[in-house]
This record gives sequence, structure tokens and C-alpha cells, in this order.
Amino acid sequence: KNNERANNLVATNNIEATTLTIDEEYSEQIRLISEQFIHNLLCENYGKPKVRWLNENVESNCPFDFEILDDNGKTIKFIEVKGTIKDKPTFYLTATEWSHFLKNRDSYELYRVSNCDDENKIEFFHIENLIENLINQKVVPYLLKPEILKEERVFLTIINGR
Repeated sequence: KNNERANNLVATNNIEATTLTIDEEYSEQIRLISEQFIHNLLCENYGKPKVRWLNENVESNCPFDFEILDDNGKTIKFIEVKGTIKDKPTFYLTATEWSHFLKNRDSYELYRVSNCDDENKIEFFHIENLIENLINQKVVPYLLKPEILKEERVFLTIINGR
């Protein structure tokens, strides 16, 4: 009944439904495309031996997707990837991701990957320092239009990031 109501809301009010993805296979496909794209980028920037992809074979359920290692194998950066098939500026961090970010804010980075359904249009927005971006209002902690929400999520929107 709730799914039917949600579908009706989306159909009649143009509410974005991409935030609440019910199709797990679809979500997994977007995750793989976006993370593979960023994995390639990170390997170019840091060298493959310094990039640890936690979800390469299966979703790890860690509060980040990649670790960047120093020459001694110590983690120096945590990287979270958020993908979408659209050019959508809004994304969320789960409660666990948000908590990890707060505890590691100097070494936590985000990549927002857009247009995952078209390899010719795929692009990314790199948020090196989320706190700084929040203070400078390049990223804001609210939605710009109504969306179907899911519990235990912190919603963020990139402002003029493209």
C-alpha cells in the first residue's frame, strides 16, 4: 500500500524517486559503474597499489568505498562514491557514512558521479573537503525539491557544482 502511494506521489507531483531505490539490481548496477569509473580515476592519480577498492567483488557495507594508502600501506584517505543515472545534485550519506565522515573529516572525500547510464556523458564532482564545502555553501544540507526519503539519511545538495 505504501509503495502504491509513493508511486502515485511520484507520478502526480514530479517527486524524485531516485533517492529511494527499490530495485536492488538497478542500484547495484549504478554502484558498479560509478565505483569502476572512480577506481580508474584514483588509480591514475595515486597508482593502483595505493588504491584499495573495498567493494570490488561484493558490497562491503563499510562507510566508504575506497582507501588511499601511503607508501607504508597506512590509510591516508577514505573515499565515498555516490552515483546516479541523471545529472542530479542531491545525494545522501547513510547514518553510518555520516558518522564516519564526522570522525575522519580531514581525510574523508566524496565523488558524485552523474550520468552513469551513458559512458559518453559520465562525469564527476569531487568534494575534497565536505566541511569546507558546507561552510562555503557549495554543498548544502537540504533538498531543493520534494523527494521520497528514506530513514537514517543525511541529504546533501551540490550548489552550482557543474
